Amino acid sequence: MAAYTAFRDHAFPSYPKSCKFSDAGFELLQLDTHIAGIAISVINGRVRACDVPELANLADELERLDGLLESVTVESDQDTTTVREFREYGLLLSSLIRELRKLAFT
Repeated sequence: MAAYTAFRDHAFPSYPKSCKFSDAGFELLQLDTHIAGIAISVINGRVRACDVPELANLADELERLDGLLESVTVESDQDTTTVREFREYGLLLSSLIRELRKLAFT
């Protein structure tokens, strides 16, 4: 799974200094652990991707995260960096979900 390798090799974003990102940071961390857990279980053969019913919902949750980021007022270069890093990481998670969904339908 190429998406898993890219995800695994990318560091989780630094925790933002601004409290205004706390909801988005918490949401990203929850999604990260959930999606990584599913991917590891599929890779290790403990579960088949087709047996993970929430794959479609996880993509929706990533969209909600993007909405949270959109609602934050960016006031500094640090804020801009945080939004960019969170979105880049979200894209890695989205790619991993797409790959898992492909496995589920094969």
